[in-house]
Amino acid sequence: MTRNIGRNMTLDVSYVGTVAKKLFTEAPVNSPNFLTNGLKEAFDIARAGGESQLLDDLTNSVNGAYGGSGAEWLRNQSAGLIANPLARGEYSRLAWNLARYNGSPFTGGVAPGEPGE
Repeated sequence: MTRNIGRNMTLDVSYVGTVAKKLFTEAPVNSPNFLTNGLKEAFDIARAGGESQLLDDLTNSVNGAYGGSGAEWLRNQSAGLIANPLARGEYSRLAWNLARYNGSPFTGGVAPGEPGE
């Protein structure tokens, strides 16, 4: 806003601001994240029959008795909770089930809201 105050004086008043309302965002901290940590690419490679160093590193503790690679271990799981989602490309379910694997014979579980095996 500009006002003339007298002949030789002008007053300028301005405001610069940003309005931000309802800036709530969700951060799904308990959901399996496979998109930004390299797992998607590793799952794609395993699904295509290849090998991935990331999967080898991740399955090292449970893969010792098996003696194969991490991708091979994923493909050869007898419990369908790991091999089936890999074969179908359901990486969210696969990441969820892998996060709950404890090294014992896998009885696993499925992500909340998803149908069972």
